[in-house]
Amino acid sequence: MLMAARNLLRGCQRTDGIEIDPLAHSEGLRRLNATGAIKSTYLLGSAFDVETLSKLAPEGYDLVITNPPYLRYQSQKSGAGKLARLPNAKEVRNGLRAAIQSLETLSQTDKVSFLSLVESYSGLSDLAVPSWILCAALVKEGGALAMVVPESWLNRDYALIIRYMLLRWFRIEFIVEDAHSTWFPEVQIKTTLLVARRIPKLDSIADFSNATYLHVSLPSSLSNGKSLVGGGELATSKNPEREFARKARAVLHGQSDELMAAVKWDRVRLADQADAVMQKASGKKWLALFEPKIESDKIAKIVVPTVLKDWFDEFVEFESLADLGMEVGQGLRTGANDFFYADIIQSAGGVAQIRLSKLFNNASITLPMACVRSVIRRQAEVPGIVVAPNELQGVVLAFQDWALPEHAEASCGRPLPEQIAQHINHAAQMKVGEVYLPMLSAVSPNTRRANPRTGTPARFWYMLPRFAPRHSPDMLVPRVNGDTPRVTLNPHRQTLVDANFSTLWLKEGARVTVHMMLAFLNSTLARALYECSGTVMGGGALKLEATHLRFLPVPILPKTTWTQIGALGVKLEVEGSEKQNIIIREIDQLLLNGLFSANMIETKLNSLRAIIQEKKSNRESKSDTSPRA
Repeated sequence: MLMAARNLLRGCQRTDGIEIDPLAHSEGLRRLNATGAIKSTYLLGSAFDVETLSKLAPEGYDLVITNPPYLRYQSQKSGAGKLARLPNAKEVRNGLRAAIQSLETLSQTDKVSFLSLVESYSGLSDLAVPSWILCAALVKEGGALAMVVPESWLNRDYALIIRYMLLRWFRIEFIVEDAHSTWFPEVQIKTTLLVARRIPKLDSIADFSNATYLHVSLPSSLSNGKSLVGGGELATSKNPEREFARKARAVLHGQSDELMAAVKWDRVRLADQADAVMQKASGKKWLALFEPKIESDKIAKIVVPTVLKDWFDEFVEFESLADLGMEVGQGLRTGANDFFYADIIQSAGGVAQIRLSKLFNNASITLPMACVRSVIRRQAEVPGIVVAPNELQGVVLAFQDWALPEHAEASCGRPLPEQIAQHINHAAQMKVGEVYLPMLSAVSPNTRRANPRTGTPARFWYMLPRFAPRHSPDMLVPRVNGDTPRVTLNPHRQTLVDANFSTLWLKEGARVTVHMMLAFLNSTLARALYECSGTVMGGGALKLEATHLRFLPVPILPKTTWTQIGALGVKLEVEGSEKQNIIIREIDQLLLNGLFSANMIETKLNSLRAIIQEKKSNRESKSDTSPRA
């Protein structure tokens, strides 16, 4: 990046960089010394070390650009590093505090606000979050911030505070998307370049009116192996990047409506982005800190994805799943699947024979049927639109009402048969990695002392907590999807569901029935919403979390329409395996009848299908050639 900046910015007086890896720093220094006369300070050290930062330009920079590190918070605990010691999470936060206080780019008021950002970001964040804050603080007013990030990163919950920071202190100008996941082909991560201009701090992110940024999608076909835009109509350009930037800026400022023939672009309202941030951050302490004057009823409850706003035309009446009485969560996380999960071999007379996991050499044991519950663990176990409990092999060891003989009195549980007791005692001596099973971080909290004062019985490591509604929901949908997500019915909520799935269930007094929601959530409209709302992962998979589903915009429809949709939901359960596509088309017709005139329905349906196909296509890599950094 430093070399590219020197080559492109000929009028630049100074370029500075920081590198923590000594091998990369040594090679970079050699290259810098071999070319150009631009003054460069190329530092070896941590960007969160005050001594390192003191060697940078105190007045800040006209451009700050990086591909921030995505080191997980678990690694930060120990400051994990091979060639260089990486700062741990505490050192990063402390270094960031000191850096903010020393920078001349921030007014005293802004320093107070940035320090609040430092105190407010989640301890579960990866290292990219403090990196964003540091880079933003180094930008002069009027200068540019340019960040190379995975497309999925800004959709993560802990990145909300960064999206807020961008809207409060910057005006986003461009988000350039790697359409076919070819910029970093080895890891198949869809990447974006975000470019934002530093502005005087807004009083509130609600202050955006009609300002827009350009969302640009670069296809792999434009790459010529040396430049991401060096093919196509810029093939003869001496500097295709500069020419592309000139064209893009002309479109941004309304001086042109043409970018490049192969490039797709859209204008995105910054006000829509602000609504989305406020909606998702509603209830978080940091939002109340930064937006004390915003009343909760002024925060948009429903934000329609930008791609679908035009599709809905003038229709603007939406509600959430929660408004309809539907809860959203995540399935069962045992903390030790090798112990708690097994396969059933046979059952009869209230007794089950099960096969244990590889950790226990796939041994089989016999136990009361009351000690196990049927469970869906993987997508392959639900090939249809309705769970078939009789075809499931997986079970969960459910010992909530059972205990080892020596624990029975303290836990008020029934004594377990001797064979099961031996298995549990054997398992207690087993290690997963370097940790004994009972001491795993997600298993040890199962243990609880008895409380005579409240009458709460003891609980032991082999007893899962009581199953909640989210563990045995009305419906489920995979969290990670290769194809467009499909919602599956769990009849009578009789089967438990693993954390590989997002789960949905109706509260008492809900305004809709399970079959109404089964029909809607499998409609073409819902599928388009999933594609536009979910997060694209490396390799092109679509992640659909509870947070995505919770804010899904549901069109407000007449009660009679919902009744008809519910009848089709019943039909979907009964006949879905054979007539699924026909029934879903009927559902689509009913839904769109409530939104558009009859003569528009087919056109609108085709448009929805095109949106889904384009989204799916963009999740797949289309080329095995790409430029190398």
